[in-house]
Amino acid sequence: MRRHQATQAVHELGRILRAASAYYVKPRVTADGARMACQFPPGAIRTTLAPSCCDARVNDGDGNCDPGRIEWNRGLWNAMRFEVREPQPFVYEYEGGGTFGAARMTATAYGDLDCDGIRSTFRFRLKGDARARPDDCVLDVEPEFEATGVGE
Repeated sequence: MRRHQATQAVHELGRILRAASAYYVKPRVTADGARMACQFPPGAIRTTLAPSCCDARVNDGDGNCDPGRIEWNRGLWNAMRFEVREPQPFVYEYEGGGTFGAARMTATAYGDLDCDGIRSTFRFRLKGDARARPDDCVLDVEPEFEATGVGE
């Protein structure tokens, strides 16, 4: 079961990573027609302010976050077209900022898989590409992956 849950978290983080990467490379312009800088969606957001899916504010007693109790139509989730439609034990968090080669993004999944207060954490980090220019938002870099508390 834990392996399935970990796979689920990594899958959803991969969706966030791909969405943020697409945002970085997609040409965008300002209201006056100037080309915008290459960047990941700027800002920070969590699926819920609850510390885990064990919190009664986000679940119906089964230890999984209920997608119906999460506001998906919010700024950054909407910009990345990210939404989880199935109950699962992870709270997702996204942070992004900077431009061109100094751009950074982090996508994290926190899960207290048996509601004992011990969290498993999965995280992807991605940096902007040093070769990115206003007329070519190239992104050819490898993300970093980290997992902590898994199997505890």
